[in-house]
Parts: sequence; structure tokens; C-alpha cells
Amino acid sequence: MAVKADTQEDPLHRITIAARRLFAEQGVAATRLEDVAREAAMSRQYLYRFVSGRDEVIEMVLTARCQEIGAALEERAHHKAGDELEPALVDHIVAGIQMGHDPEFSYLAEALDRTRLTRFLVSAHSPLHAINRRAFGPFLARAVAADILRTDVSVDAMVVWLQDVMTMLTGRDDLDEQALRVTVRDFILPSLLVPAPGRRSSRRGDA
Repeated sequence: MAVKADTQEDPLHRITIAARRLFAEQGVAATRLEDVAREAAMSRQYLYRFVSGRDEVIEMVLTARCQEIGAALEERAHHKAGDELEPALVDHIVAGIQMGHDPEFSYLAEALDRTRLTRFLVSAHSPLHAINRRAFGPFLARAVAADILRTDVSVDAMVVWLQDVMTMLTGRDDLDEQALRVTVRDFILPSLLVPAPGRRSSRRGDA
């Protein structure tokens, strides 16, 4: 059923909702922009006033799904606020990587042009960066308060790097959850944090 026309509703939102429904029902490859326009109760010419083409529509739907995943991570961070910081941060990073296996995210990413997908996943100006900044912000703020967050790079730079590494690890099918936790604990966490004042480092190799 086509989306009901509503002059008060954001056309981009209408396009996103319509495309998302069609992608789920008939697949991305089988969905034409004419189909999206019809589902959104607008003409194809009107749709082109807001989007440049099919890849932009796919990216809009992918952004919407990432926002939902990010919101779930934010809610998760809220519930972990009272937990010990370092184990909770390891757990949160692992959860973020595992959420990258979301079926809708996967088929949308597969359908997107490779150049656009790379920019979407790793660019500091991508919607994904803002989503991860909110999702991991509470943990980074706690690390600042505990004086254990690195100060030689900015928080935004940390989020961009973390986003890159999480993207890479999402594609590692050879790592089970335990191996993933070890990787995050032994390699990612030490790259973000420094030992708290007066506390011995728990890194291997310390006597």
C-alpha cells in the first residue's frame, strides 16, 4: 500500500519509509525509483527534487537503520552506566560489532556503490560517525572523568578510528564472541585508555 500523502510530512522521510518497505518486500535490485515514488505517493519528477538517484535512496535507508542500531546502543550504554568502566566498554564495543551483522544493514550495504559505502562507513563526516559518537559518548565521558582517556588525540578522532576498526572486525567471520572480546580487550582498549594514576597496568608484559 502506498504511503498516504501528507503535505506536512518531510518528503525525505516519506521516500525513506517507502523505499525501506519496498526493499524489504521485493529486494533492492528489483526496486525502481518509479516504485519508490509511487509508494511514497509522489511523482517521479517530484522525488528527483530531493534525491539524485538510487544510491542516495539506499544510503538514506541505510542511515535510518544505523540510527535505530545506534539508539539501541545508546540505550544499552544507559543501562551499563553503573558497571565497571573497562569491562563495560569492551562489552559495548563487542555489541556494536555484532550489531553490524544486522540482516537489513548487510543487504543495504551490499547494494550500495562501493565508493559511497566506504565513505559512509569510515568518513568523519558520515552519519555513522555522529551515531557512534552518541553511542560511545557516555563511556568516553566516564573515562575523561576517571582521567584515563588519552589526551593526545581528540575524542572525535578516537570515534573515527574506533568506527574504522569496528567496521573491519565486523567482516571477521573467523572470530567467535570470545575471540572478539580478547581482541577488543587486548588491542582496542589499550589504544583508547591509559592506566589510571596510581594503578598498575594490566597489559601483558608488565612485571
